[in-house]
Amino acid sequence: MALRWLTKAASQGSSEAKKELGHLYFSGEKFKKDWRLASTYLLEAYHQGEKDCASVLGSIYEGNKHFRRDVPEMYKWHKIAAESGYLESQIALAGIYASEKEYINPKKMMFWLRKAANQDDIEAMLLLAQGYLDKQQYDLNQAIKWLKIAAKKNHHHALFLLGYIYSSDKYKVVDYNYAFLKYYYALKAGSEVAPGRLGYMYQYGLGMDKDIEQAKSLYSMGALYNDPYAQFYYAELYLDEKYGMMDLLHAFKWSYWANKNNHPGAEKQFKAISDKLTESQIKRGLRAAQQCKVKPVKSFGFQIGYRLGDTGKIYR
Repeated sequence: MALRWLTKAASQGSSEAKKELGHLYFSGEKFKKDWRLASTYLLEAYHQGEKDCASVLGSIYEGNKHFRRDVPEMYKWHKIAAESGYLESQIALAGIYASEKEYINPKKMMFWLRKAANQDDIEAMLLLAQGYLDKQQYDLNQAIKWLKIAAKKNHHHALFLLGYIYSSDKYKVVDYNYAFLKYYYALKAGSEVAPGRLGYMYQYGLGMDKDIEQAKSLYSMGALYNDPYAQFYYAELYLDEKYGMMDLLHAFKWSYWANKNNHPGAEKQFKAISDKLTESQIKRGLRAAQQCKVKPVKSFGFQIGYRLGDTGKIYR
């Protein structure tokens, strides 16, 4: 009934009906998704004055398996919508300036991320902070500023990144007590990569008293979340005789997973452990590793890669 009424109204020139039909065919909310029809109706509606159609048109031209991607049209419509203040298009436009070959412009990318972040969007804040940590746009104070704003909303990716910044020599602002708190709050807020970092801090007494049992518990949690950082250092813990935990088969199991998940030090670690085992022990270790119920590999924490093409993800 709704389709019939809207189609009739659209055929009689109603821009509102065309816009509504465009949105419905785009979303597939009430009837079958059809982006070709959606684009037709939305274009007509836009030219009749329905300017808020631009953002959806930008999304349509991003393409899907039934609709060909058209980067110039995608850029055109997202730019129109972004300039009109549409948040989704501002973020999309930043992505275009970051990763679409003919449009790459880091300064414009950051400009539109700031626009979106100033609309109180957490994703934009995180993308902006990550941009400020990149060597091309490096500004640590700005990165920390936006992460702290996002962290006030209890966002675990922001909390984790603050912990990382304040626990890493790379940024020259080391404060282990502050880093420990941020990792702790990130864990409480749902971060699956904070346990491994907290485990490391407990193991070496960074920001709190050394506690090997806490380190072991946190490494175990992170390892089962499939975090290669936790898996690597959990294996290291089982290689250290001074803690009375020397167990090559347990070390083998977690080194196997760290290596599988591309931890940069795991290949060397895994080989060193394997060299100490017999063939039958290796077979046992492989069975134990493969039977271990870790979570499927997924995007842990905030990842800029989908939109902005980042290659180095500090929490993988």
